[in-house]
Amino acid sequence: MIWHKSDVGKNCHVTFEKRFYSVPWTLVGKEAWLRVRGNSVTIFVDDERVADHRREGDSPWSSLPAHLPEGRRDFAERNPEVWYARADAIDPDVGTYVRAVMASDEVHYPLRRVQSIVRQLEALQPERAISVVRHAARFGCYRPDGIRRIVTQQRDLESDNSGFIDPGWAEQPRFARQAEEFLKNLEVNYGNA
Repeated sequence: MIWHKSDVGKNCHVTFEKRFYSVPWTLVGKEAWLRVRGNSVTIFVDDERVADHRREGDSPWSSLPAHLPEGRRDFAERNPEVWYARADAIDPDVGTYVRAVMASDEVHYPLRRVQSIVRQLEALQPERAISVVRHAARFGCYRPDGIRRIVTQQRDLESDNSGFIDPGWAEQPRFARQAEEFLKNLEVNYGNA
């Protein structure tokens, strides 16, 4: 049996041997004692047992949804397939877009972006979510703050989002535009000169 002292971090977790174990979010900042026996970890705060975890699994994180604040519980789900399924439930175009967001960054693992984007889109009516995704895909927008701006500024309502443009149409689409975008703007601004 091992006893280990750890402070509860802002992410509602304590650490032991490079693994993270959740405790109720109301204990953030407090000192915790971990009792480690075999494959189990029992966590105590102020001499009260607050959590039990297993010391095994593929992920270094052991998070119980009940330990997280109400608005953050979804983020404990770290399997991208769950988020793809949630996006597909809105519309197949939304699912395609979310997969493109996940594939957009080869250096960082953009799961948090995917989680935030899916949650924002789920809060919209399905038709509006589809319109937002089509607009975002057209302009290579893969960030939650960009989705938020599209929604609040109603950018998706200003443009023709009738057809879905696969986000994979350009290798680096963030600043790229398809030729039709420029031709349409030329026609609007200069007529058929």
